[in-house]
Amino acid sequence: MRLLLNEVTEAEQIIDGAISDITISEALSLISRYYRQMLELSPKETKSRLYQWLSTQLNSCNVDDWDEFIDKLISNAKKYPLLQADKIYITKSEISKIQTLKKKNQQKLAFTLIVLAKYGNLKSVKNNSWVLIQQYKAFQLARVVGDSRWSTMRELKDAGLIDFAHKVDNINVRVTFIDDDSEPELAVSDLRELGYQYLRYTGEEFVECRECGVLVRKTCINKKYCKDCAGYQPIIKKKVQCIDCGEWFEVDNKNTKTVRCSFCQEEKNKENGRKRINKLRNIGNCNATN
Repeated sequence: MRLLLNEVTEAEQIIDGAISDITISEALSLISRYYRQMLELSPKETKSRLYQWLSTQLNSCNVDDWDEFIDKLISNAKKYPLLQADKIYITKSEISKIQTLKKKNQQKLAFTLIVLAKYGNLKSVKNNSWVLIQQYKAFQLARVVGDSRWSTMRELKDAGLIDFAHKVDNINVRVTFIDDDSEPELAVSDLRELGYQYLRYTGEEFVECRECGVLVRKTCINKKYCKDCAGYQPIIKKKVQCIDCGEWFEVDNKNTKTVRCSFCQEEKNKENGRKRINKLRNIGNCNATN
């Protein structure tokens, strides 16, 4: 789900019909919380309002397919308070710590993690500077790719900027260099493309997409749009439940093959790869024996 600083404003814009780059399921989750928390509507009235909004996004024959999903949203709508924040401030002390790192990937990831940790602190006073989104998503936001991702994370740990969870099956990290008492140096108001935001701060050239506002590299003088908004054509989406983790996600309406969310599919691909390697090894051992 896209990370939002001011969920109240976003919900109001979605209800008013403004174009948003979050998915239909994410929008339903957000406005269900808005109706229950801000307008204090009953579950029945909330469901009616959600169906009204959904009918503007889908044809009528698909609306009933969302019934179970909407009921679940409404039952949890008051569990997570809506966040109302404008900016996350990164201080001079924190920037100085980041800039002691020698590699650009280290700096981008450290900046991304501290923004995400402060976001988590805004969401819950009990967060204690943990980054609670999946690590692959943090890497995406930081624009750290390839085989260097995990080594970069370990380098931040060795530099004393993050800690790993003690539990073996917990892959979350905690940022240890937050210093809110220092003077603010940089304000983050958009939680997309955090790695690019850091690079822009250091002097590299980027522009904001005129359509969606996301940061993109300035590859030519008249660069105005990101690749998604350049020649944009709306794609009809449908809701699919992951067969492994049970999370709902969206795919192209014509897609009949995707049954796993992107994270679970990546894990499945790794598992299949290991099986193929073991199979080849077994075949090699048999041939050697013969």
